[in-house]
Amino acid sequence: MQLKGTVGNKGYAKGVAKVIKQEADLEKVAQGDILVLEQGNAAIIKVVSKISGIITDHGGLTSHAALLAREHNLPCVIGAQTATRGIKDGQLVELNAETGIINF
Repeated sequence: MQLKGTVGNKGYAKGVAKVIKQEADLEKVAQGDILVLEQGNAAIIKVVSKISGIITDHGGLTSHAALLAREHNLPCVIGAQTATRGIKDGQLVELNAETGIINF
């Protein structure tokens, strides 16, 4: 399947999706995972050194997720609308933050 969103920070990542519904879900994030969440928040700073990319349902270029991605040079696609419902936790995801396309 495929989703499209807005590029928050350019780049490419392929990894395991970790769908984050609440802050406690951050405990399951491992090295190289791609965060999938409704929108970014300050709590994701806890795992930024582990992740290889960020995908959000909502947000714009000034959203927390996009700013954090630019600060840490992580590929990021924001505004993918149904990412947290379409992408399953543990699923392999290809994040093309050059085009805004997410394959899973």
